[in-house]
Amino acid sequence: MYARNDFRSDLPYLRVLRTYPLSSASLVGAEILSSAAVLFTIQLTMLTIAWLAPVPGNDVGMGAHIPSLGTRTVLFVFALVVCAVMDLLGVAVRNAVALFFPGWVKLGNDAGGVESIGYNVLGTLGGFLLLALLFVVPAGAAVGVLWGGSGLGSVTGRSLGVGAVIVFIVLVALELALVFRWLGGVYDDIDAGELLEPA
Repeated sequence: MYARNDFRSDLPYLRVLRTYPLSSASLVGAEILSSAAVLFTIQLTMLTIAWLAPVPGNDVGMGAHIPSLGTRTVLFVFALVVCAVMDLLGVAVRNAVALFFPGWVKLGNDAGGVESIGYNVLGTLGGFLLLALLFVVPAGAAVGVLWGGSGLGSVTGRSLGVGAVIVFIVLVALELALVFRWLGGVYDDIDAGELLEPA
């Protein structure tokens, strides 16, 4: 799935964006959240259908393979968390590439030419690398909670899992706050004269 209602579409209108009564970090956050919200809404719809749809059929063999409602609910919540994190970090990385290298990204809504294929490949490879780096600290901390808590006999596996998820989400939120502030500074340093503004 793909959404571009962020800096990749709005950066050519930089002069207009700078008239908004928002701090740079708030504007960066709003741009990233706008695309992530579109992606998450589509994913939420599909996951909700998958969560509610399974109904055992008349065939006992077919019904035996359908997880219980409790299992589906746990998987549903887990998938929601994963989708939200992937959407936010993925869109943040794509917007970081657009802010740092506006010449390498197709800005605006016009169709790109043949040269845009190479830019898209470079942007995708760089995006995957940055996304992997953003996952190192939260994932490492979550694994540390699981590993450290496994030695405690009084802590159940479910409690460890919930604790690891909470640590992961908190660290991702802190990362996003830092990314918004950092990209806000990059946004402030962009020279509007270097970008072509559509008529």
